[in-house]
Amino acid sequence: MVKKVVLFGAGDFARELIWVIEEVNARTAVNKSGPVFEVAGIVDEDLAKEGSNIMGFPVYGSIKPAAFWATQGENIYASCAVGRAISRNSLMVKAKELGYKYFNLIHP
Repeated sequence: MVKKVVLFGAGDFARELIWVIEEVNARTAVNKSGPVFEVAGIVDEDLAKEGSNIMGFPVYGSIKPAAFWATQGENIYASCAVGRAISRNSLMVKAKELGYKYFNLIHP
């Protein structure tokens, strides 16, 4: 099952997470088990970044409920690409309240 992922934060760490996701998916392609993750989009509350893209993925300017990304009732997963601990904690609490699930991302 492919996990649909939304990244919180549109900075350099988001690029790193996308790279790891692509590496994980490439490894599973070699093993013929198919991709594990699909990046649905990136959320950053800095409205100057809204409408841009990072590595081909759209940047949205506000946190939308998980249902915004879901089709057919699927779970939506969140990963935080924000370095400041206070900001990161605040975003992940908000994400959980809006229906996002957490997941582990481990480079192969």
